[in-house]
Amino acid sequence: MLARRLFSHIWHVIDLVAKDHPAHFVELVYAFFPHVIGFHRWNVNVKLLDLVPAEPSTKFSRIAEIKRMKFEIVTTCPHDKLDNFATPPVPVNSPPLQLLLELLGKNAFISDIRKVYSKCATSALESFHSIRIRYCPKRRFFALRGLTVKTMLATMHWNTTRLAERKAVTMYESFSKARGRNRLVTRKEVAEQGWKRKIVEKAVDRKLQYGPGHQMKMM
Repeated sequence: MLARRLFSHIWHVIDLVAKDHPAHFVELVYAFFPHVIGFHRWNVNVKLLDLVPAEPSTKFSRIAEIKRMKFEIVTTCPHDKLDNFATPPVPVNSPPLQLLLELLGKNAFISDIRKVYSKCATSALESFHSIRIRYCPKRRFFALRGLTVKTMLATMHWNTTRLAERKAVTMYESFSKARGRNRLVTRKEVAEQGWKRKIVEKAVDRKLQYGPGHQMKMM
């Protein structure tokens, strides 16, 4: 539920910012965190992690930008006056909230949202579909259940790749349709997809514990 609220928040604020103001958009995105714990107004230049303290179990990289992130432009939540039916505040030590804080605390995510604006989402969509087509080839028919499961796997693969802290391997020049000119693209090392092994191990453990059960049809 909290993740859905985050997606809705990003969808809402993306149209509030001009293309050439990435810093403003970044602050609007991270205003989600004080909002959900009950803060709707704060002082200028206050640090995000002073408003929303991270638990000891919430890990950031040594050079994580989120440790230094301040609200220099945004000092209020981007919403109208709340009514009595507003969602109750989330405890700051809530595990789902801390997990989102850790995920959005990755430098790769912050770098990505600096490039986001409302008229340009094609590159990210094409990037996702280049992964999804490996799990759901167009030449094969899949039942709805199978298509849903395989799309979920593709989403996990894509998210892991986007959020991974990967080293740059090489740089090359490529034409950008959105910008209308050539740009330098950094090719990074392949992200480790450790979640795949975890799924297999849990499936094997479950079979050993509960037996083969009813065999599912091929999806």
